[in-house]
Amino acid sequence: MESVQMTPIKVLFVCNFNMMRSATAEMIFKDDPVLEVKSAGISPEAIVVIDEQLVGWADIIFVMELMQRQFIEQKFPDGSSGKKIISLGIGDHYQFMDEKLIEVLKSGVEAHLKKIFNEAPPSDPDSRCW
Repeated sequence: MESVQMTPIKVLFVCNFNMMRSATAEMIFKDDPVLEVKSAGISPEAIVVIDEQLVGWADIIFVMELMQRQFIEQKFPDGSSGKKIISLGIGDHYQFMDEKLIEVLKSGVEAHLKKIFNEAPPSDPDSRCW
C-alpha cells in the first residue's frame, strides 16, 4: 500500500515572553512528524514577538492563558478570524522544560489534537507520535 504524504499542521504556541511555556511546547512538539511548530510571546520583550505573519502562518494557535487569546483576537482581528485559538489554562509559574509543565502541555495539546483529528483524521494516523 502506498503511503500518502501528509502536510504538517502548523501550530503556534503563545505565552507572554516566549521563554518558558511556549518555548517548552515548541521544544517538546518540534519532532512530531504531523506538526510544524513555532512559538512566540505577546510582550514586546518576548524572545519572538507574535506578529500578523505568525498568526497567519498558523493553522492552530495554542495559548497558555485566555488573556493571550484575547490579545491575539484584538491585535490581529483579520488573521485570527475563524482560526482555532485554544487556551490551555497553564499559568505562568513554570521554568523552561519543567517536568510538570511538559506533562501538562502534552496532555492538554494531545487531547485537543485528538479532537481535531477526529473531525478530520490524518491520512496516516500511525505517523503521529502522540
